[in-house]
Amino acid sequence: MASYHLSNTIANFNQTDSKLPAMTVSAGTSITSTTTTPFKLNSSKLCSTGLQHLPQGHSQIINHIENSQEPSTRASSSSSQQFHLRIGIVGLGAFGQFLAKAFQRQGHHVLGTSRSDYSDYCQEQGIIFFQDLNGLCEAQPDVLLACSSILSTEDIVRGIPFHKLKSNTILADVLSVKEFPKKLFLDVVPKDFGILCTHPMFGKYSGKNSWEGLRFVYDKVRIAENSIQQRKCEQFLNIFQDQGCRMVEMSCEEHDQYAAESQFITHTIARILSNMNLGSTPINTKNFETLMELTENTVSHGSDLYDGLFMYNVNAPKQAT
Repeated sequence: MASYHLSNTIANFNQTDSKLPAMTVSAGTSITSTTTTPFKLNSSKLCSTGLQHLPQGHSQIINHIENSQEPSTRASSSSSQQFHLRIGIVGLGAFGQFLAKAFQRQGHHVLGTSRSDYSDYCQEQGIIFFQDLNGLCEAQPDVLLACSSILSTEDIVRGIPFHKLKSNTILADVLSVKEFPKKLFLDVVPKDFGILCTHPMFGKYSGKNSWEGLRFVYDKVRIAENSIQQRKCEQFLNIFQDQGCRMVEMSCEEHDQYAAESQFITHTIARILSNMNLGSTPINTKNFETLMELTENTVSHGSDLYDGLFMYNVNAPKQAT
């Protein structure tokens, strides 16, 4: 059985400009650090672009599976000390990829898993891809972020092998409903783990050029004060603040009430318009073009999002009647 030794010495590099080849990990490979005790990853073999085949200049790679209890520090333009985070994304669809790029731009290290095989994409983007959730959790990310659809989230969360994660890990989500994941996390996640419920009020289209001024709603449901966990939480939120987001701290219950009156109505109107099969005309008004753009952007999310907004926000049916 092959054993690969990763260096704990991290050379500074710019992940925006430099694409690290990703490792695809699935069952049975032992990966060890030069200073830590080996442990089993759920992996049959490292892909052919593993560490032994890194090109010149890319040999310095972050040890994603170090056993240190603290994230590594890095220089920051802000006055407070910030950290590199290992962020594990569960669900590498369009929105998961969209967020991963922002995380990497700020120097954070992205690991991921998904129902579909994104190993080729991850190799191109410098993301470490795992074939399943067990492998991702064995790599012990600081933040485990659910980027799944609303409809599939419960099965995913209930399948997390929490015993493979550090107890100061933060479970977070970016779902468009908030009471549902909050109750689910409180029911399933062990009490020592942190819980952070968030909703970026934008997507890959509305946020493609800039996040400046776009709202980011969050509720620190369970974060231990004066702890490493709190520092991880602050650094995760700083990602969005540093990108210019308008940070809105709000309870999950209050979020869902407002969302039913805004986001759900927006999606409902867009779906009605899409069923009318409207097309562009030679004399479009600006308002009509705005409606057409709204319809195109909203319907592109697919039916799963709309179904989730209706089924998992208790306030939505009131708006539909």
